[in-house]
Amino acid sequence: MRSKKSGDASQVAVLIDQQVNKSGLRAATIAEKAGFNGHQMLSMIRRGTSRVPFERINGLAKSLQIKESKLFHDCLEEYQPTVLALIERNYVPRLNKASQQLHDALASCGKAAKSDMFRLSDDQVARIKAIIKETKPE
Repeated sequence: MRSKKSGDASQVAVLIDQQVNKSGLRAATIAEKAGFNGHQMLSMIRRGTSRVPFERINGLAKSLQIKESKLFHDCLEEYQPTVLALIERNYVPRLNKASQQLHDALASCGKAAKSDMFRLSDDQVARIKAIIKETKPE
């Protein structure tokens, strides 16, 4: 595990700690639901002194009501950025430039709304389709 400088908080630790606090459940209950033997490991993860074991991501995500894909991505990004880059280069479908621009624009809207639940309305989808149709070369 990399050494922590003061103020260099683990983003995974912050996420886990926030979700534990938000859940209203005891740490021991969450740890048990996540498959840990006792609450000590969960406490170390929350403090950023230990990493989430990849084999516990599913249980931890379920017990904290976090999307498993988000927790997996965040853990890879923080603990194994080279592996994440390799996965993204080789296993994430590639988009053409226009599709990538559209994807990036939509993703930035979701981040601006600070919500994993960002959804487009039917009207918004229709407007996007109209814009694409207008800009499509004949």
